[in-house]
Amino acid sequence: MTIVQPDTELEYEIQELYILAKHRLQDISFAEDELHFFKNLLKKYQGGAAQTNLVAQWAQFSQKIDEQEQHIVQLKKAIPQFLEHLKPYVADLKKAMSLNLLEQYNGLDHEIKALFAAVKTTKKSLFACAETVINAGLKN
Repeated sequence: MTIVQPDTELEYEIQELYILAKHRLQDISFAEDELHFFKNLLKKYQGGAAQTNLVAQWAQFSQKIDEQEQHIVQLKKAIPQFLEHLKPYVADLKKAMSLNLLEQYNGLDHEIKALFAAVKTTKKSLFACAETVINAGLKN
């Protein structure tokens, strides 16, 4: 009788994947907080934006933020679903595993990176516009 040694490297990889996915939820919460800050900034300087002819840009920022918030909502659903799908493999490595797990994680990772890139772009542009309003000395 041959005793099969457990694949500890695979076990660690699966556990690491699980931990990384859980950390992504925290990353999403951080992005959500940033978007909340952006919305407050938009409200605070809305009147100044109107006086500096930045109303159209202000509306675009609001729309971008709304889209990014929707993306966050989708990711907040997708990540726990992925974790639930991954959980049985963490507990039982003998269970047949498909490469779909890596594809799912890579897809989530790509979406999260795209979200952060979009938030960063919004932040940079919004702060530049807000600086214009602030320098003009205009606030609500």
